[in-house]
Amino acid sequence: MVRDDSRYGDKESVFITQSQAKAAADIAHVSYRAIRPLGGRGFLLDLTPFVQKEGGAKYLAQWDAAALEMCRYKGKLYCLPDDLNPLVLMYNTQHFREVGLDPGKPPTT
Repeated sequence: MVRDDSRYGDKESVFITQSQAKAAADIAHVSYRAIRPLGGRGFLLDLTPFVQKEGGAKYLAQWDAAALEMCRYKGKLYCLPDDLNPLVLMYNTQHFREVGLDPGKPPTT
């Protein structure tokens, strides 16, 4: 088994280069954003047959549906989520009041 020890910021470009040379790691930890470019080039294995052997939808029920959707490309499942990084928008309510805005009704744009 080939292991990937590249830095996280370099993983996508390293994996593409290694895949083109047919020397990529067997398992790589990359951002979900890499699924489309890697899957689109044929560098990823469709996990659907393996998931079906594990129980299909029942097996996938342990993951959040939205997180799983990020792992799909053109109907194929290329990865399983290992963590989520939810984003939070925080703002200083005092600053809103200082400029005459209601902090309970922030602008939508």
